[in-house]
Amino acid sequence: MTVGPGTIAPDVSVVIAFYNRRGGAARCLEAVLSQELPLGIAMEVIAVDNGSTDSTREELARFPVRLADCAERGPAAARNAGIRAARAPIIATTDSDCAPEPGWLARIIEPFADARVIAAGGPIVSLEHNRGVTLFIDFFRILNQEKFFRGGQCNPPFVATANAAFRREAVERVGGFDESLLVGEDADLCWRMLGAGGAIAYCPLAVVRHAHRDTFMAFFRMALNYGEGCAALFARHRGRFGQRRLVQWDNIYNLALAPWRALRGLVTGRTPFERKIALYDALWRSGFTIGCVAGSIRNRIVFLLVSH
Repeated sequence: MTVGPGTIAPDVSVVIAFYNRRGGAARCLEAVLSQELPLGIAMEVIAVDNGSTDSTREELARFPVRLADCAERGPAAARNAGIRAARAPIIATTDSDCAPEPGWLARIIEPFADARVIAAGGPIVSLEHNRGVTLFIDFFRILNQEKFFRGGQCNPPFVATANAAFRREAVERVGGFDESLLVGEDADLCWRMLGAGGAIAYCPLAVVRHAHRDTFMAFFRMALNYGEGCAALFARHRGRFGQRRLVQWDNIYNLALAPWRALRGLVTGRTPFERKIALYDALWRSGFTIGCVAGSIRNRIVFLLVSH
């Protein structure tokens, strides 16, 4: 059940930030608003317009959601605005280029029956594989939520906000999302929350479909942003990594071989994807590495790796 202003208090608030999504907001909102919850559980949807310059806000107004405005650009600022407007003790998040599958919301909030759980996340899969780039993102688990949840040397456990839910009290205890971060704000929030106590959960049946980048340029920019964002996160959370610098030497080796592998793949690949997979890998490695270098210089650290 979806509740509106002036009705009973909701049990879960779904916060979604939108920026210049004219013509694209409907897919996300229709998928969220069609979610079915157990009897007696009510939800509200907070749609945050993050300073759109097109007709996104007018499109959002056509849906039974609560509208919030955030002039400060960036996903962290927009989600904080949505959380401030929300009324529920559990905050679920997805992105405007996502479409949650049926049953997503009911499953993502299940772990919060355990008072120790402060955050939860579920799988993020491609909305469609219409281009080789989108298939590569899934194939190499670049947006693999289970990988984020399991953590490791290069990424302590966290959940990505394309498919996540948070206990509101735990979010507010650490001051919400860091609005100075344009990438990695979800990992930063989770690590600060975990530092204050609690646990995160993985919900394998709470699936969200994401519109992956589908052009070479968009894919390369994504790699740049992720590399720079990871460097910024390392600078802020070096204690969690247990070291003052982090260099993945085999990445330098693989980066040096990337042009040769890309050329060889174009000749020896049996399918269109096989012929280009090494090219996609070269784009990702080079973009991520350049981003790492830029982030290292900006944050006065040494951080060089590839996260896939």
